[in-house]
Amino acid sequence: MYRHFVYFKEDQEIVDELAALLVENDYHLEPVLKTLLKSGHFMDEIFIGADIKSPIQLLIGMIRQMGSGMLRERVMKKALFLTGQPPFEPPNVAGWEEHEAWISSSTLVYRKALASRFLEQTGLTGSNASLLAEYYGKRAKDLEGLCLLMIEDLLPMRVSNEQAGAIMDFAGIDGNLSISSPLTPQVLSQINALITVLVQMDEYQLS
Repeated sequence: MYRHFVYFKEDQEIVDELAALLVENDYHLEPVLKTLLKSGHFMDEIFIGADIKSPIQLLIGMIRQMGSGMLRERVMKKALFLTGQPPFEPPNVAGWEEHEAWISSSTLVYRKALASRFLEQTGLTGSNASLLAEYYGKRAKDLEGLCLLMIEDLLPMRVSNEQAGAIMDFAGIDGNLSISSPLTPQVLSQINALITVLVQMDEYQLS
């Protein structure tokens, strides 16, 4: 449970405490999980962005974050097969290996291709991009502020202002553009460019 919910390298002291709690509660899992998931240890910032998303987590995460529809079933199945997690087809009764096992020189390429294909097929440049922009635009005065909010939400760990600036420069963002409702095609295009860069970053593979 510790390796699955917290980190793949266990803290033996915490594990021992959970084991004792499990015995005390006649091997009922609920009190053990409640204790773990409400603990300060579980909430520690060192575990933010310390794990690698499974292919299904990566795909479902994009759907939830972007407010988009699903990929075509055939494309989705092929993508999950190539990235190492075909649904309902674990390699053995122990299930899939997790964490670092998700990433290899080949699967990383496929994972980033999955992100690109997702953006292409779900039409993020259209209404979904507009909805995202409207959501973040309520809390920002200009395009730079909007992009900073998106970077903060879409990447699993905090980035410095310098790093965020570098991401926006790479995406070609003109931070001085004003944001108004409805958003202009130029602003929507820039937001789409930022999202395209973010989902290709190594950091986006983490959770």
